[in-house]
Amino acid sequence: MIELEKLSYDNYVPCIQLKVTDEQKNFVADNHISIIHAYLELERGTMLPLPYVIKNDGEIIGFIVLSYCIADKNEPPGKNEYCLWRFMIDEKFQGMGYGKTSLVKALDILKTYPLGYSETVALYVEADNVKATGLYRSLGFEETGEMIDNEVKLRKSL
Repeated sequence: MIELEKLSYDNYVPCIQLKVTDEQKNFVADNHISIIHAYLELERGTMLPLPYVIKNDGEIIGFIVLSYCIADKNEPPGKNEYCLWRFMIDEKFQGMGYGKTSLVKALDILKTYPLGYSETVALYVEADNVKATGLYRSLGFEETGEMIDNEVKLRKSL
């Protein structure tokens, strides 16, 4: 059974040992880099990270960082947004449906508004990451028309 457990001192070592396939290395940062980036963004005040390990029957099989992205001070009030910031399933566990189930569980967490209200959740995906884009679209994410570098922004209502 898939469950999400907050990243902690007790589970971070197996988390940073997870790997994606060679073909995916250009799409997903290593987990230790994602952890560092999340807390650096927290320090900057641009987002509040919610890092989780993904477990299947007690075994850590993936990692996801959700976040509450703080709107630019020039934005009107109420523009804060949840983000799916990083997501990966270890190469040994891909193709088994764990990714989709994990994302559904993550969206369920966000629907409780753990860090504040937002009507939407957004993410960026590499334009040529066909598998990930298909997965996100299957869960109702739609392109916004925005891009940063080679990453396409997708958004979904909560």
